[in-house]
Amino acid sequence: MKEETRRIVLPIRTERLLLRPYFEEDADAFCEYMSDGEVLRYEPYPPLTREESDEELHKRIADPDFIAVCLPPDDDHPWGKLIGHIFFSPCAFSSWEIGWVFNRAYWKKGYAAEAAAAVIDASFRAGLSHRVIAMCNPENEASERLMQRLGMRKEGQLVKNLYFRTDENGQPIWQDTAMYAVLDEEWKRA
Repeated sequence: MKEETRRIVLPIRTERLLLRPYFEEDADAFCEYMSDGEVLRYEPYPPLTREESDEELHKRIADPDFIAVCLPPDDDHPWGKLIGHIFFSPCAFSSWEIGWVFNRAYWKKGYAAEAAAAVIDASFRAGLSHRVIAMCNPENEASERLMQRLGMRKEGQLVKNLYFRTDENGQPIWQDTAMYAVLDEEWKRA
């Protein structure tokens, strides 16, 4: 029998956020950002219809690799208003990969940095990881700046290593991948 991977303990509360598993009640807020082409511009999937969004939400409710990022609970959102998510998945050799997607209405407010830092910190404090990696298309300058603000170092850039879409002739639209990482001993704890 395969051993269950240890995970960070949720929920996590930060100064302005609540990080928790997804709930059914997140359906409207989830669809709001997962149907936005600008939000998903660098993601490996196109904007989702409401039906596709609901189907994807059901998958994420059962998938511990996805962490819902919410504003604190209030009267209108007793479970917290969903504004995005963190992807945090185990890799080989005690490494974990982190990624993020946020509703465009919450960009440039520091929420992604706050949520990602909380997840990385929880992982290192719990002894789950030795190294956390992140990757993005280098055209996604906002994500690359966030990786740098998190204290991650650029380890390299793969050239035309993958594609998510094809052109009108069915030919791959190749893209590069910037690779970043931070080690437990490099992480600055508060």
